[in-house]
Amino acid sequence: MNADVIRQAIEFEEYDRNDPEKRPELFIFDAGFINHGYVEEYSLRDKDFVELKRITDGKRAFLYCDNGHLEFFALKT
Repeated sequence: MNADVIRQAIEFEEYDRNDPEKRPELFIFDAGFINHGYVEEYSLRDKDFVELKRITDGKRAFLYCDNGHLEFFALKT
């Protein structure tokens, strides 16, 4: 993979508290085969999530990472 090409194809955007409506409030993770039927909710209106936006078609995803933990959510719509 060429990291430079990836960086050119994706916009990164920090959360703006003054414009919360720009992001969905929650991401509902309902994958019973992974969580044994447990539904998890993640607040995407959080400064710890970075929004990734594909330049070519505007599709968005959200990324959170800290020491030893990574969460990546891609929206269907």
